Amino acid sequence: MPLIKERVTRVFGRNHIFAGIHVFTPSVDIPDEYGTGPRLVVLPLIGTFIRNQDSMAIRHAREILTKRGEQPRQKQNRLIFLAADNDVVARLYDQARTWLAWKSIVDDIDNEKLNLDLFQAKQARTHKDAAEQSIQQLVRETYKWLICPVEEFICGKPTLRWEAVSVSPSTPNLILEIENKLREEEWLIFEWSPVHLKNLLHTWYFKEDNHAVKVSKVWQDCCHYLYLPRLVNDQVFKNAINRGLETEDFFGSASGQDGERYLGFVFGRHSSIVLDEFSLLIEREAASRYKEHTVTPSAPEGGREKTDSDFSDRTNREHTRDGKAQRRSNPETSISAIKKHFYATVLLDPIRAKFDFAQIVDEVVEQFTAKLGVEVKITVEIQAQAKQGFDESLQRTVSENCNVLKFGAAEFEGGID
Repeated sequence: MPLIKERVTRVFGRNHIFAGIHVFTPSVDIPDEYGTGPRLVVLPLIGTFIRNQDSMAIRHAREILTKRGEQPRQKQNRLIFLAADNDVVARLYDQARTWLAWKSIVDDIDNEKLNLDLFQAKQARTHKDAAEQSIQQLVRETYKWLICPVEEFICGKPTLRWEAVSVSPSTPNLILEIENKLREEEWLIFEWSPVHLKNLLHTWYFKEDNHAVKVSKVWQDCCHYLYLPRLVNDQVFKNAINRGLETEDFFGSASGQDGERYLGFVFGRHSSIVLDEFSLLIEREAASRYKEHTVTPSAPEGGREKTDSDFSDRTNREHTRDGKAQRRSNPETSISAIKKHFYATVLLDPIRAKFDFAQIVDEVVEQFTAKLGVEVKITVEIQAQAKQGFDESLQRTVSENCNVLKFGAAEFEGGID
């Protein structure tokens, strides 16, 4: 019934952590993507839930979980379901019919098809408003079952099971209540500890001679498989990595690999991970061994790892000594201006932009952010040209993504041939 679908959609609002809320949506129209958050699927009224039974809600949810139309669904761990209570559905239908009846009477009065006195007309409108309020309350009472698919290994084989919990119909904000329930039940992870990430890596990825795994693979697997943690978004994943890299207790990372050499190796210091096809997570013991092998034995700081910044510091010291010598030989240049502003531009290869930008952040930007009192601003400029012009689908997708990412200015322009 379109009326009930519209009333159900209305109770969720716009401010939530979900990448989408799909009310009575066919499986083929529910995206199968990583997204900016999980997806809440509101099952139709034919899929009602009955506790301790293989209800229609579970069957309907299982169909959506495993398939997108006729194709198998890949990102199963991005879906959470909301189902109607079987005992309340009939009342909701009856109340919807009552509202439609009173609405029809009021419409006839307004269109002068029905001749009633003022008292009768007022009564009709009062009954219509009361029916409207009852529908909204019954929608809350009906859609109270939050259902989550989870997978556990029994005798070495993954076994799917469904967990359900009810949300209170009396709370003023339904979507906030759903988010709180997901947090309480740990069906959705809002903050993730590096300890749990380390355990996950050792359980599923670091085995035998495999001491490194792509960061993107771990994140994608968490979106695919129901036995892995269901994270709110990739930022939760990146935050756990960044916190873990600050010490040598969990794992190391690299922005790429060239043979036996790790590019942009990080272990035991602050960094900002990039989710691309090159970045790696490295087993703690392997990272420790690699760090020991890359230490310069004659380092004056007692065996500190030799980095590109050491070369920069040495160059600066030599430059400073040369400058002092020059000032001694030329007294007129003994007082130099204090440098208070820095700017730089660099052209990035669009294919390797993620990798190159990560290196820029590590090697340049962090030199400033590590100092107190230094304000850093980064502006990203993107230019793209196509002789044949951009199709409407690309324009719409890029414009929507730029809006979500809060671009200050982003627009397509026409050109003169």
